[in-house]
Amino acid sequence: MGKKFIGSAALTPSSDSGFDLTTKGDTHGYSDTNARIPIGSNDQVLTADSAQALGLKWATPSVGGGNMEFIERFTATASSTFTCTLSSSLAVGNFVKMVGIWNGKWNASGSASNLELQIVTPVETIDAGYSWAANVLTSSSTFTAGSDVDNFTIGASATAAASRGNIMFELTHLSVPSAQNNELYFKWWQVGTNVQQAWGSGFTYQNENAITAINGFIFTNGTGNNIESGTTLDVYKVTS
Repeated sequence: MGKKFIGSAALTPSSDSGFDLTTKGDTHGYSDTNARIPIGSNDQVLTADSAQALGLKWATPSVGGGNMEFIERFTATASSTFTCTLSSSLAVGNFVKMVGIWNGKWNASGSASNLELQIVTPVETIDAGYSWAANVLTSSSTFTAGSDVDNFTIGASATAAASRGNIMFELTHLSVPSAQNNELYFKWWQVGTNVQQAWGSGFTYQNENAITAINGFIFTNGTGNNIESGTTLDVYKVTS
């Protein structure tokens, strides 16, 4: 049986024009004449694109329906510092918020110590951090505040070694027409073992130059003890 256009049962060879379909999954397109659009790759979807000759193309959809996109995973070695430099800096206009998920031990040995986070940008920032912490074992709570510092304490240790857990943080950018030019708002949640269960928020700003991008994050054990090898940080961006 010869090849035919879709819906072309009544066509005779003399009235056939354009291109035949040749491969499973092919479809037809049209500009000023009929033409074949070859099948795409697995998991691609047919997408309208006026820049294409036939107005259509096969494309891979964004993760999460174009909303939340995985950027990069970082894995720590045994060191008191865990530096997570993005392969490509992320311009602040390219995300609504950034999300980081930490999984691992920030105090592999030694006495109790805190996990501190610095946000790395192309310009030096000044952090003003405010945090609230609740210890579920003792039903106690604490409040801390700091200004003119360059890090947030996101993992407060309540006991000795082996402080570990999961921490999720969110970073949101706002451009503000004031002396505090381009602010980054920050909040985190932390739960684990041998730690003070905590959550908190704060902001960082630059009062002379605009914050244009995020270059990465630096985690530090507050007393110089090692972060456990194999600890990971997964970074995502939310675009809408």
